[in-house]
Amino acid sequence: MSGLSLSYNILFGIIQGILLLILAPLVSGLCRKIVARLQQRIGPPITQPFRDIRKLWSKESESRPKVHTWIYTATPVFFLSCVIFLASITPVFINLSNPLADIILIIYIFALIRFLLSICAFDTGSPMAVAGAWRENTIAVIIEILMLSALFIPALECGSTNLYIMVEYVYKNWPTLWSRPSYITGALVFFVCMLIESGTLPFDIAEAEQEIQEGLLQEYSGRLYAVMKFSHMIKNLVIFTIFIDVYMPFGIAFVPILSDILVGALAYLAKLLVLTIVISLIMISKARLRLVDLHKSLTFLFIFTIFAFVCYFIGW
Repeated sequence: MSGLSLSYNILFGIIQGILLLILAPLVSGLCRKIVARLQQRIGPPITQPFRDIRKLWSKESESRPKVHTWIYTATPVFFLSCVIFLASITPVFINLSNPLADIILIIYIFALIRFLLSICAFDTGSPMAVAGAWRENTIAVIIEILMLSALFIPALECGSTNLYIMVEYVYKNWPTLWSRPSYITGALVFFVCMLIESGTLPFDIAEAEQEIQEGLLQEYSGRLYAVMKFSHMIKNLVIFTIFIDVYMPFGIAFVPILSDILVGALAYLAKLLVLTIVISLIMISKARLRLVDLHKSLTFLFIFTIFAFVCYFIGW
């Protein structure tokens, strides 16, 4: 890789990461607005998450648990660092090259975040936080494995686990790929895993505001809570972007030309808008699942994943 290409990769990685950081609260606000309108309510403005974060940032963390270690304070910083790193290596409107964008590493970081949040909840000693951690652990047993397995279908097709290489391959061959049952099934599995990983209704098991009051984040307040909420928004948008990259890459740019970049940015925003509307419709269509129903859903996802691999190995 030449010095100029490396400079372009770093520059656009930073730009795309900043874009995701700005869009993350807007996507959250847009989703809340769409849900409110579908329920015949006015709802908050799209920029409400920015206001919430600013309000929380102006407050001090007054409700720290009496019994906690450094994990309680370090977790928000670690969470934010991880999602910023993921945002910087995820292609958004242009797909150049990044050796760090490996799907195994990306899914590992998602699992690491989930593990650390669970440890932090146990560290506080709060009954509601511990209940949220237990619920989170029931999901963590299999969800990352299913996400990685779904991504392995296009990875096997292109012969690489690098996200940028996968995006380029899918972009060139997506009409053929979307005609294969293995690819369609893998996309369906990853879509449901995306909803579970992002804590979207009806899979909002660990937080469950009406039941255990934010679950894992129950003991946070003030600036630490603002960092946790902002990090969660970024994490959700990164997952949505990976789904768009791998399964809907049309429109993305591959060379740093202004016209291609503008087309790629507009295409990304359009796809993100459609995905947000679909997610909002799912959120209002069904109430939160019970744990036993979630286990059934995970079982069906596991069966679909096996079906996708069987179809791939027999040439479908």
